[in-house]
Amino acid sequence: MLDKNPTSDEGSGNPISSEACLRLPWPDWFPPVTIHSPYGSKSVSGFVYCKDPDVNCAKSIGDVDAAFCAVDKFIDASALEKISQNLCGITTYVVAPAKPPDARRNVLALTFAAIIAQELGLELADNIFQYPRAKRDRNGNFVFRIANAPEFFGDIVANADYVVVDDVLTYGGTLAGLRAYIECNGGRVICMSTLAGNPPGEEQIAVTPSSIASLSRMEGGKLNEFFLEVLGYGLDCFTEREAGKLRSLLQKEWKKNFSLDFLRKRILRERHEAATG
Repeated sequence: MLDKNPTSDEGSGNPISSEACLRLPWPDWFPPVTIHSPYGSKSVSGFVYCKDPDVNCAKSIGDVDAAFCAVDKFIDASALEKISQNLCGITTYVVAPAKPPDARRNVLALTFAAIIAQELGLELADNIFQYPRAKRDRNGNFVFRIANAPEFFGDIVANADYVVVDDVLTYGGTLAGLRAYIECNGGRVICMSTLAGNPPGEEQIAVTPSSIASLSRMEGGKLNEFFLEVLGYGLDCFTEREAGKLRSLLQKEWKKNFSLDFLRKRILRERHEAATG
């Protein structure tokens, strides 16, 4: 069984806010995220996720019937088996980053969680919610997403295991944020899964030591300190996709005119636009 290292006082009855615990470093054992179907090409069942009408209805107007149809099209038996290999035989919940019912339009992730729980004989955690603030669902801009971290609320069962799922893997920041909220409040996240992403299969979610080392050599070795100050967490809390995107931007798109002050202003602007938009 994997070691558990809780980061809050279990049984205190006072959940630690996600604002106080936006991210956590990754343990060495953390498994890759399991992706059931490709995002932009045909799945095993012959459907294309990004063009599927049921996916669109489930995400844009909260059509629950469409959500069940979409999950049925894109869920993959071999991916379910990979999730099951991480189970440790104790009470395990499946949780998705769902908005509160009165602010919910996208029901796909929660439906995906419910079906995984049913298929694997697990519990559904449907009382953990993402604050409906910055609209991240359809904004793939990297700086926008790291500037506007998702925040969560709801009760966590101390000492329980959690499988964190979402509808699509973009940079993995929502998954990482939900993991931090759960573990700061006494739970343990044992694995992650998404219904779609590119490529399907298994994708490294935890930032690798080599990526941390590579970024730590850039910008005079000041990036980690910068993100600790501006985001509230360092490079060891990034996802591997976030680290790769940041490295690519620094080496290519931002190479000529980049400075830490430039990035600080970009982050502040994205936060302001999210708050006022």
